[in-house]
Amino acid sequence: MTSVVGQWSAAFIEQERTRVRGEALTRLQVFAARFEDDGVPVTTEMQFGDPVETILALAREGAADLIALPAAPPISPLTPWLATVNEEVLRRSTIPVLIAPGGDRPAA
Repeated sequence: MTSVVGQWSAAFIEQERTRVRGEALTRLQVFAARFEDDGVPVTTEMQFGDPVETILALAREGAADLIALPAAPPISPLTPWLATVNEEVLRRSTIPVLIAPGGDRPAA
């Protein structure tokens, strides 16, 4: 880790962004594979930026038929943030939005 007193250097921030992106892509690929295994075609995209604006822009640009979002977990530090993002996407989207609960799917 490279740091400057009281600040993170640009090198560390980029290194951390690369690490987070890699972890997120791995989780996204595992999640998408669940649907693909069931014969559901999936397109995935990972972007950084304002979540509401990014979700809506990607749906528009990709001519999406549906936006699927995870429900806010009942007890989590992310609950207020995720619920707000979901509400705003629901309010502003011109296509259907599915908000699905998380958790593992049942065994076959």
